Amino acid sequence: MQALRRTADGQPTFPVREAQAVSGQSLELLTAKAAKMSRVPPPVVRQPEMKAFPLEERVELCRTLSAFVKDAFGGRRQSHTPGNRMILSRWAGATSTFDAVLMLAQASYGDQVMMLSRTLFEAMLDGYWISLNPVEAQRLAVLHYRQAQLLMPPAWNAHERLPGDPELPTLPEALAVQDQTRALFGDYGQRHWTLLDVWKRINAVDRAVPQDKPGELRARYQTANLTANLLLHGSGTAMNDRIGPDKVVWPGVINTTVIAGPTTTYLTEGLRHAYWSYARLCLLVANRYATEAVAAIQGMYAEAWPRLRTVSKPALKLAGRNGPCPCKSGLKVKDCHGKL
Repeated sequence: MQALRRTADGQPTFPVREAQAVSGQSLELLTAKAAKMSRVPPPVVRQPEMKAFPLEERVELCRTLSAFVKDAFGGRRQSHTPGNRMILSRWAGATSTFDAVLMLAQASYGDQVMMLSRTLFEAMLDGYWISLNPVEAQRLAVLHYRQAQLLMPPAWNAHERLPGDPELPTLPEALAVQDQTRALFGDYGQRHWTLLDVWKRINAVDRAVPQDKPGELRARYQTANLTANLLLHGSGTAMNDRIGPDKVVWPGVINTTVIAGPTTTYLTEGLRHAYWSYARLCLLVANRYATEAVAAIQGMYAEAWPRLRTVSKPALKLAGRNGPCPCKSGLKVKDCHGKL
């Protein structure tokens, strides 16, 4: 992408004289600032070399889980116990999202992989919350659906309906609970259908979600899921990652590189967060509907999880060639990340 040009003072411009007019500063001051910037190199933070298994291998480990659970959970008769179909629905939607994550990962769209990992994390939280509160979950889901039936017809009729098209009706069963749904979810449905934000859902399901060590669920939220939020909402972090280093090309004028297209910056952690969340949702479904699949899912997770992470070269050196690999695969360093 063609680089943008701006003054040393941060004002978008082209020639130096125009920079003077835009900023209101003297040409001498702008030139002095540009010269100073060209003499002072930006601080360099040296990151350690990281070791990771090939992307194709990591994606294939994820795809193996997706293919297995589709076959294991498909074609089963389900009872009408409250919450059962809701959990299966969350799993089905999450499966499509997980497959999309793998396609994006293969194309090196790391930002998008990370953002979609948040969707899988919340689907997992919803699944466990439904399993703990099936009757209340069904009640709230129906009311939330009724509110959608209230909000959508007027907006569609006013802005999307073409001449000659019939108007969308507002259903009487939705009107009957209008006051109740507004009180629960807000005038515009801005509250989550469970009435709980993410942190409250985490606290509600913490003991039910399988975790490799205490506090892992909360740590996932405070690390990978936080990164996904920052990217999704276009925060300063997201904007900064798309801007390359500045280069002074003329007194008072700087070229700034804007990075567009695929980037692998968050690909590894996004893929791990997606897998962590999806595997736990699959375990929930298996424990309820296909208990014979639980051991297989646990085995796939035990094999894939260490291989999905990166390990720094200093950490491998500290462990030693014959020591256990820091990824906790159970293999020696020389037979695991050390051989990459």
